[in-house]
Amino acid sequence: MNRKKDNNLKFERCIEINKELLQEIIKELKYTKNITLNTISKKIGTNIKNLLYGYTNTIKESSLKKLEGLYRKDIPHELKKIRGITRLENNEELAEMVGILLGDGSLNEKIYRIQVSLNGIKEYNYVNYIKNFMKCLFKLEPKEVWERDKKDAIGNEKGMFLYINSKNVFLELILKGLKSGNKVKNQVCVPSWIKKKSSLIVACLKGLFDTDGSITVVSAQGSLILDFSNASLPLVQDFKEMCELIGIKTSPKITKREWKNKITNNLSTTYRIYIGSKSEIVKFLKTIKPKKWDFQYNELKEKLISIGSSIENALKYKNP
Repeated sequence: MNRKKDNNLKFERCIEINKELLQEIIKELKYTKNITLNTISKKIGTNIKNLLYGYTNTIKESSLKKLEGLYRKDIPHELKKIRGITRLENNEELAEMVGILLGDGSLNEKIYRIQVSLNGIKEYNYVNYIKNFMKCLFKLEPKEVWERDKKDAIGNEKGMFLYINSKNVFLELILKGLKSGNKVKNQVCVPSWIKKKSSLIVACLKGLFDTDGSITVVSAQGSLILDFSNASLPLVQDFKEMCELIGIKTSPKITKREWKNKITNNLSTTYRIYIGSKSEIVKFLKTIKPKKWDFQYNELKEKLISIGSSIENALKYKNP
């Protein structure tokens, strides 16, 4: 099987089954189908003796389904709760977190880490927002690490990241459509379940814009422009598509930019979409309600005043 297509299949949730119930099921299988424990183990891909003799109380989800196939009945079970949450629901909070992780986040399968990287100085308010958001959504307290505290740091680094290590949360996010590893190589995109409901689209756009979006003052015109840039072309295409699905017009084309990384000297590529029309900017800000607008409002206001404009003028347009 193609490794990329099989990306989500190697991450399985653990299921808890009542030991007494399992004993009854095995007993029935042995007498009705004349099947041995070794045969059952081979057919379901796990050693059933470990469950029967109490060495473990969990079974992989795929093995449970195979056992139900042998038994020809649904088997009552519970998803094993490791730490924090058990399941993540397809709601607005998760859709926003997906946007955040697609923008400035990453998933590490080796240590089951969920991480969001930020500018801890410039984005101080947003750091606190995400910290509380992760705690409420995942039911775990994220840890905070600053680049300036590392051994080889100069001491004036602004970068930092928030992370939690949880196999349970990691597997749930994989099952929701996110991928672990390098997002640029994977050319990540928005999971399809988000695009099926406008409220989920709005929440995901908020997470994406707050991480990889920008609000810029256009000095020559005394106006504003909204940008979204990312190294994944499918993600920028999804941003454009989702805006259009909720009636927000973006620039007609996605622009490509190649630049040399000063640190690695490698050639990097980013893709950009923007919103320049005043009416569409207002629509985006009112519909999406990005935290970036709240946190940068005073700074943008001062910049506009310094060039003889104002927030009101920057957002004023004629109604059709």
